[in-house]
Amino acid sequence: MSSSHTSCFAAAAAPACAFLLAIAPAITAHTAGADAAEARDLEALAGKWIDLRTAVAEEQRAWAARKDAILRETNLLEAEKRSVIAETAELRESADSAALHFAAAREKYAALAAAAGKIKSELDRAEARLTDWHRRMPEPLRDTVAPLFAELADEEKSLSEQARVVLAIYLEMDRFRSRPQAAVEMIADGDTRRRADVLYLGMALAFAVSRDGQWAAVGKPGAAGWTWEARPDLARRIRRGIEIARGESPPSLVGLQLSTGMADPDKENAP
Repeated sequence: MSSSHTSCFAAAAAPACAFLLAIAPAITAHTAGADAAEARDLEALAGKWIDLRTAVAEEQRAWAARKDAILRETNLLEAEKRSVIAETAELRESADSAALHFAAAREKYAALAAAAGKIKSELDRAEARLTDWHRRMPEPLRDTVAPLFAELADEEKSLSEQARVVLAIYLEMDRFRSRPQAAVEMIADGDTRRRADVLYLGMALAFAVSRDGQWAAVGKPGAAGWTWEARPDLARRIRRGIEIARGESPPSLVGLQLSTGMADPDKENAP
């Protein structure tokens, strides 16, 4: 290229070079600003990413904790469920057993009620016999059992109380019959009454003798009480028997008439 052409090119390029030189700082400044903004954006984005990763990690840890708690609670609920099922089975078995026991108890109660009914019937018959015999009892025995007959007259007495009283009366009767009994009584003699010593041989026969030995009698029980048949010929022997019964004389054989021609009313009611 010739020098003239070179000079022309240089002359033409000079303004452009000057322009480039003029704007070069501005371009450099713009480029530097863009890089800084981009760096800030990247830094902010990195911070958000880190925050997100941290939040996710915390959420994962929280979920793991909740998961463990849920698993423990689920296991507890499963154990409780098995326990409830077992208890339900036991209760059902207990209920079946209770039903069987109840049925057995009801059957036993029915048997006991039937037995109590039979016992009550027997006690009522025994009470009726004793009430009838109360009028026929020897006076000493009647005085002894008077409180028991007062209990027997109670309409509110229980079955056990009735049984106790009935047995107590029979016991006193057996005790009275177990040995000769001596007493002092007022004996009916026709229209008068005599004070006499009386010897009871059981509950069906008695002998009486006056204190002076002038009067003696043989007695037997009846529906209206005791009736007496005069037997003055037995006075000495009756007195002897009373003395032995009281321990005033040593034991010995005494001949007494153990039967009379007197009627024995209501013999079938004797206890």
